[in-house]
Amino acid sequence: MSENENDSDSGETALVKARQQSLSVAGDHVLSFFVLDGSGSMGPFRKDLQEETQHHLDTLRSHMSSRSFSLGIAAFNTNAWMVQPIAPVAQLKSVPFIDPDGGTHLYATVAEVLPQLREVVAQLRQTGVKASVALMVLTDGQDSKSSPKELGELREQVSISMKEGILPILVGFGVDAKEIAKTMGFPEAYAYSVARTRAGMTTAMRATTHITMTMTYEDVDRLTRTPKK
Repeated sequence: MSENENDSDSGETALVKARQQSLSVAGDHVLSFFVLDGSGSMGPFRKDLQEETQHHLDTLRSHMSSRSFSLGIAAFNTNAWMVQPIAPVAQLKSVPFIDPDGGTHLYATVAEVLPQLREVVAQLRQTGVKASVALMVLTDGQDSKSSPKELGELREQVSISMKEGILPILVGFGVDAKEIAKTMGFPEAYAYSVARTRAGMTTAMRATTHITMTMTYEDVDRLTRTPKK
């Protein structure tokens, strides 16, 4: 995964950079990670997506007195790239724009992100931090680029990650979220379909903010180890 879809190298530098991001946190910590659709069909909603992601960051920053938060953002089109490496929200003031273009390489992107999240969780637990992790994937369509092998790898990564306390949430922006979630191995109970409108974008992102603000380590542990049907 590169930091920019036009990067010419393998992207390993970007992944290592994200993994080595220092997280100086303690106690009750929530890691919020977005995987956002940056394909060409999202072009009309470029500004809306940036504004709602910024609202998410601003809300987390305004509640830092009650608990600590970190945020990371990846995006995908034909390729995948890191928009914002994982960092404490106290260190972030704004989120970068995503320039939509290309196809939908959804499965491979999520499969690549999940091991990275597990590594961050493991590092936090080694320091005694109980980290709650919400992975929110927003897409306006089915994967159009990944191979059957990549889908199989994704489903395996989802299964492993849920057992490690990572809660995967799927937002279908104008599409059937439950159908996509079932294909990806995500729990269908945490798949939400919203209208492909500005209002739908707001609904999806604000709901994700609410989940992030209210979730606890115990909630994630319970929900991911015994997924609802």
